[in-house]
Parts: sequence; structure tokens; C-alpha cells
Amino acid sequence: MNFHYYFRHMNSSDALKYDVERKMAGMESLIQTSNPIHVTFSVEADVHKVHIGLHARNNAAVEVEEQSEDMYKSLDLLMDNLHRQLSREKDRMLARNGKPDPFADVAAPMPPNPADDFVEEEFTPAR
Repeated sequence: MNFHYYFRHMNSSDALKYDVERKMAGMESLIQTSNPIHVTFSVEADVHKVHIGLHARNNAAVEVEEQSEDMYKSLDLLMDNLHRQLSREKDRMLARNGKPDPFADVAAPMPPNPADDFVEEEFTPAR
């Protein structure tokens, strides 16, 4: 995935970049795009904001912004919200196209149970 980072009113942080890339790696199947993902970190007074903008499946634009008193807390809230939106967008796309989800596990038919064919016979001890 291709990331573009922007830092407003704060210094650049490799730890924040690493944290974003690590958390976005789990959502790679939901995003499926070669377009860059724009991540903006900003601090205004005591409010830490994180904003992510990207184009997900079927060129659906997704914009998410979260804010709190801590940058890492804002990032965690944002990732939860982003995952929920991307999952919802995937479900909408699949419902609109009317195709089954290729990633869904399809239940295989159960093989016949050999215990059903067992016939109980009377036991006679050998003499």
C-alpha cells in the first residue's frame, strides 16, 4: 500500500507511521486499491486529530477523522471506524452486484457417517 503522510503543527514521527502501516495491513483485503492513502496528523490546542482519506473497492471514497486528547487513542478510534466503514462498503458492493462473496466459507456437504451402517450383533464368547 502507498501512504502519503502529512503532519500539521507537529514534528514527523516514524512511530506513528509504523503504527498506521501495521494496522492498515490487516485491512488490505478490504481496500484493494493502488491509489495512495492520505494520512494527516494534526494538533490544535490539546486536541490530537487523525484523518485518513482513501479510495476503496469500486472507487468508493472513504474519509474518516477522529480526535481525542492522545494521538494514539485517536489512531485506534480511527482504525475501528475505518474498518467498520470498509466492511459496510464491501457488503454494499456485493449486495449491489448480486454475486456471492468469494471469500465466504462455503459449508461442504457432510460425508456419510460409517457408524450409521453399523449393525449390532450378539456377542458369544469363544470356548
